[in-house]
Amino acid sequence: MTKTLSLLAVLLAAVPATAGNIKIGEVGLNPYYGFETRYEDNIYRVPRDINHAAVSGGGVRGSWIFANNLGLKLSAPIGEMHKITAGYDVTFENYTTQPKANDAINQKIGAAYEFKGSKLNAKLSDDYINTQDPAFNPNGTVVNGSLVSRERRWQNTLGGMAEYTLADKFFAGVDAQTDRKQYLNRSGGAASLANTLNTSEVAFGVKGGYKVAPKTKVFAAVHRTLLHYTEETRQDNHRDWDVDFGVEGVLAPKLKGLVQAGFTYMQFDKDTANPTRQTVSRHFSTLVKLDYAVTEKGQFVLAANRATNDSSTTGSRYFVSSGANLAYNHKVGKLTAGVNGGVQIDRYSDNITQGAETKTRRDDNYTAGVKADYKIKEWASAGAFYTHNARFSTFSRQFNYKDNITGVNAKLSF
Repeated sequence: MTKTLSLLAVLLAAVPATAGNIKIGEVGLNPYYGFETRYEDNIYRVPRDINHAAVSGGGVRGSWIFANNLGLKLSAPIGEMHKITAGYDVTFENYTTQPKANDAINQKIGAAYEFKGSKLNAKLSDDYINTQDPAFNPNGTVVNGSLVSRERRWQNTLGGMAEYTLADKFFAGVDAQTDRKQYLNRSGGAASLANTLNTSEVAFGVKGGYKVAPKTKVFAAVHRTLLHYTEETRQDNHRDWDVDFGVEGVLAPKLKGLVQAGFTYMQFDKDTANPTRQTVSRHFSTLVKLDYAVTEKGQFVLAANRATNDSSTTGSRYFVSSGANLAYNHKVGKLTAGVNGGVQIDRYSDNITQGAETKTRRDDNYTAGVKADYKIKEWASAGAFYTHNARFSTFSRQFNYKDNITGVNAKLSF
């Protein structure tokens, strides 16, 4: 820790004031480095001990976590209408608790091509990640010794879109995306996440609307999604229709963002092991992202949504998640301080059996936090933060947890 802070101090003194404007011809380069140390008092997100003893599903572990993040962003304009961007990011995470199970190297790389014309805008992008999921307890029993493990996965997302403006007011567009998730550990047999979470997904659709103001537009969109579980052990493939209506851009003085509502129609393959199981599901959906500038230095940020997500819980195909998060950030000179709080309720689709209980699972998730960031230079910043997370499940105490994270960080961006 002392050596890392000393290295940061040397770098701050050595980097010239012109940092932040690295170019080779027309190509812009943005290398960055970040360091974070944090203490998390329940890294496996399990129920608290009772009378200093672990309960079923539990075994609380706390750990210091040291993370080093390196990355490079590239931007290459080609004339006035074409642009190529690319980036690489790697994070090294080191735990003081059970490091062999928890230490991880997470990488992501991406590239994109953009075209901006007088009437037509288009983009093609590809993003690849290779990472390990956050620490978790896959055993469902009291943790003894080093029974906790993580699983590595990769994910590749290829997508494209094009939007055309008609008579400066109307616009219409198409988009498509293919996504592949693959867990690499198959040694766990039936318990391996590969059997429940390996997927191949294709989504495509259309979007059109009308510009009611230069920076405000109303729209309607229709999308089709085809999701296939690539392992034969799970029979939850589904085909979806999503229809959405909304408004985005500048919504009022000092207020900008997105307000969207719609519905989702999901049709699942027939479950051969349970032929009476429902194959069609219908749900309303919402998405809200709003920024409200109270003053030049103070800003509220609201995010809310209702959406359907595939479930990794055995016996339940999906869960409907509804939630909202509100944050306020205030700037004083070079210091920006913020506070946030949120709630999310997850309702699972099917009755599940755990031990002697069979019923529908519902989880109430809460989060609250504070942070402070100080801009030392245009290219250097430091910060501190605290986050509290909690989950309360109506199904079983073993799904409950409380977790506190406290940390500091520093970043150099050139």
